[in-house]
Amino acid sequence: MSDALTIEWPKKDVDALFRAVDAAVKYLDYDIVKGVGAAARSVIRSLGASTRISPKTRKVTAQSDGKHFDVEGYFGHPRTQKTITVRARSLANAIKYHGTIHRRGLAKQSWRSLWDEIASALGASGSSGIDSAAADISRIAKSAVHSEVKKDGINTSVLLVNKLDYIEKAL
Repeated sequence: MSDALTIEWPKKDVDALFRAVDAAVKYLDYDIVKGVGAAARSVIRSLGASTRISPKTRKVTAQSDGKHFDVEGYFGHPRTQKTITVRARSLANAIKYHGTIHRRGLAKQSWRSLWDEIASALGASGSSGIDSAAADISRIAKSAVHSEVKKDGINTSVLLVNKLDYIEKAL
């Protein structure tokens, strides 16, 4: 896991984002804090949209005896790619119990969960749209991210931090 991932956007995109904040302040009667919040929400949506979701299952292959199966995937902490051998009654059981990726979509959900934190800090409205069906993933996603909001008039800033060790590979 790298200590930090810094994303550099093209200068024209950054300039367009600042122009949008300036326009929101000027024409929509936003204060600078609300304008920065709108920009943060746009960045979060962009990061969420560009984050890939893993496939539903890992690659599972049967060994010659029919009772042992090789499962390829990322295991352990820190996550490393390796193949493990498991014992199961059938290929279907091996896929169901060992091949299924239970927390797929966690990286994408982690970005969305940042908005609730930022919205409360900035006094903004709206939610990330997380429903109760994704409560477990949402709880884990919220523990994997945090933000730092500094409200200082014209120098208002938002820092987005995602601590998932594989977030760089998901982007």
